[in-house]
Amino acid sequence: MGFIWARLLVLLAGWAAALTTALLASTLMATPRLSVFLVSGGLWTAAMLLD
Repeated sequence: MGFIWARLLVLLAGWAAALTTALLASTLMATPRLSVFLVSGGLWTAAMLLD
């Protein structure tokens, strides 16, 4: 059960990093936040599922 919680924690950290990336990209390059957030989070989720 601890393994599942650890994976969920890593997944949550990845989505938090995706949010940070989206906010930073929006500030520095005037890109839309939602699309960057969804792409970054989706890539993180795919990487976690393939691991």
